[in-house]
Amino acid sequence: MKNKGFEWNVYRNNYVKVVGKVSDELEAVDLPQETFAKAKDGIEEYLPFLRFLYEKRDEIYKLLSGVKEDGKIPRYALPGLARTKATYMSDIVAKLTAEFSREKNVTQREIMEAALVEYLQKYGFKREIEALLKNL
Repeated sequence: MKNKGFEWNVYRNNYVKVVGKVSDELEAVDLPQETFAKAKDGIEEYLPFLRFLYEKRDEIYKLLSGVKEDGKIPRYALPGLARTKATYMSDIVAKLTAEFSREKNVTQREIMEAALVEYLQKYGFKREIEALLKNL
């Protein structure tokens, strides 16, 4: 979406068109005074932690959403012999993979291996993959 001029807005939970200067101001919401008074009791001890979370909110959103935008492509040196596996995928995904491979100077095999390692870690084979990577 960044290529099309949009950025994710965490306050609106949607993409917004980037035009000119982007401000990080929040709109004020009027809350009843009694609600604020009830919430204020006992909250003072949490204020430093809440302030810290607020300052690190962008990193927290990236961490929770699983989006990595650090520009580093993970590469794994996996043991074993290379085998040929035929995979069927959408033509569009195949084209994107080839384009990404050329642009980032990474082989398609490395892309697929990294994607499979991360997929297996995320969906149930975390211990097995970690054991495999430790034995390198």
